[in-house]
Amino acid sequence: MQHLPQGVQDQEGCFVYQVLTPLGVRSALNVGHELFKSGAIFSTGELVSVDLIRPSRIEGSTNGPFLRLSDGSG
Repeated sequence: MQHLPQGVQDQEGCFVYQVLTPLGVRSALNVGHELFKSGAIFSTGELVSVDLIRPSRIEGSTNGPFLRLSDGSG
């Protein structure tokens, strides 16, 4: 999912994703600054619980969406 048009809302609930490639966890919503990397990594095949999906609000962005982990760790 990439940038979505203005007016698209966040989705809240309980979502579970399976990691397809190793994935680093950030400590805050950002656009890729090293400062916000938490050091945690999910491995291929792990299941990740998410409670918020926030599409990118930056036009032309190739990042996104932001997924907030249910346990608050990233």
